[in-house]
Amino acid sequence: MGIIEDARRAQKEAAEVSKKYQSELKEKTKTEVPKKKNYQGLGGWLILVGLGLVLSAVLQFVEIFNYDTWITTSIEMLSLSLSIYITYLFFSESRNFPKWYIGLLIFGLAINTIVIVGGVINPEDIKEASQLFIRSIVSSMIWIPYMLVSKRVKATFIK
Repeated sequence: MGIIEDARRAQKEAAEVSKKYQSELKEKTKTEVPKKKNYQGLGGWLILVGLGLVLSAVLQFVEIFNYDTWITTSIEMLSLSLSIYITYLFFSESRNFPKWYIGLLIFGLAINTIVIVGGVINPEDIKEASQLFIRSIVSSMIWIPYMLVSKRVKATFIK
């Protein structure tokens, strides 16, 4: 019986070594299943929107001190207040943010169109006004569809 017991013991040891080898091999060749993306939170392309909002508010604040008439200063104060409110909506992840942001983009595009087409500016300022007009067209073409279609926007602005 000694030979049979030795054979069984050898078979058990071989099975244990085989199991150990298989588990090591499985660990080495294991491929992780990609996790589902979490679209909630101010991440992804929304970081650029947030940076743009904050920089815009800061630049508008600085611009207030460059005007010498109370009408233009009042309009800039109103514009600054609107920017601060929309920035607040952004960081509080309010469900109203996308609507207000789209409205701000359309408003900026409309103002720039009036300035260019209506001839409201001095002829020497036409180059700067044209650049602002083109910038507002491009930003509207990018961010309005993003606000309407993005999964991240739909998942983030729900409060």
